[in-house]
Amino acid sequence: MKRMIHQTMQWVSAVLVALVICNGLLFLYNRPAGWINRTNSSTNSIWYPGSFILHGTEGRGFHSVDQNGYINIDLPCQADYCVVIGASYTQGKEVASGKRFTDILNDKLAVHSNALAVYNCSQDGYYFPDIVKNFYAITQEFSNAGTLVIEIGSMNFSSLQLLDSLTQNGFDENQTGKNIVSQLSPLKKLSIKVKELLPVYTIFRNQIIAYRNSSAPQMKASEKSADSDASYAAFDKTLSLIRAEWDKELIIIYHPSIEIGEDGSLHIIRENAVDVESFGRLCSKNNIIFIDVSDDFIKSYAQNYAVPYGYSNTRMGSGHLNADGHKVIADALYEILK
Repeated sequence: MKRMIHQTMQWVSAVLVALVICNGLLFLYNRPAGWINRTNSSTNSIWYPGSFILHGTEGRGFHSVDQNGYINIDLPCQADYCVVIGASYTQGKEVASGKRFTDILNDKLAVHSNALAVYNCSQDGYYFPDIVKNFYAITQEFSNAGTLVIEIGSMNFSSLQLLDSLTQNGFDENQTGKNIVSQLSPLKKLSIKVKELLPVYTIFRNQIIAYRNSSAPQMKASEKSADSDASYAAFDKTLSLIRAEWDKELIIIYHPSIEIGEDGSLHIIRENAVDVESFGRLCSKNNIIFIDVSDDFIKSYAQNYAVPYGYSNTRMGSGHLNADGHKVIADALYEILK
């Protein structure tokens, strides 16, 4: 019995030492910031204000989190600034600071170096229906902005998802990044800091979430086709709603998926509930500027073989926007914003 206990203790010690070593290495490789969930604000969660993010599993980027809980240089915004909201593609933690399309636009548009012309408030997994559901809160938190840009990488949403987003969440000033931290209990702050010190925990957590998402039932192609007309009508309602709530310049920028053919050519993949042309017409109907960078991706590839997605440590043509993809989007938006 003593020998078995001793052996078990050795195994437990070995596992703990391995976890400590693994956790230590992750500080140099992939260290996420703490996060705070919320219900009545511009996004469903924010990063812990004042923290740092080191991302190395896809590309490599080191970014700081501002006082609002978004990834930006912690500077005030200039008058009539542009706020950009979207998912992780726009958040852009996979590329180096300064290479995101919002950073590039800031370099071109900022009047002074001590103020931001473009403010990025994007978050992981923050897709169009979620943005619509929180759109009222967005207009309240960023009421001083002159332009609002919504990034979408897909229009593949069911009519039920879109119609559900029409029932919007409210806005609670106490849930903005500036205020929410001061209201956290000491125990909650400690919990966040412990998670920041244990990146190995976050890795395991994200893997579990990714597995659950991959196991979720997907809409079949026949179901998408049958839902197309209903989705078109639902998109019309969502676009009409956000246009009514924001009377300033409103832009939607769309970046499709791509693939490289056997002959080496780049092809655009559009798996959407409604076709891009129809979506563009709906935007025009609702006085929303619509930018489709499909042709820009093809042109960039034809000129210098730049692929907008993928990194040297992942797979070419897949995953998040790389530096080339961000530059294409920055160039397309600059033509409007300048």
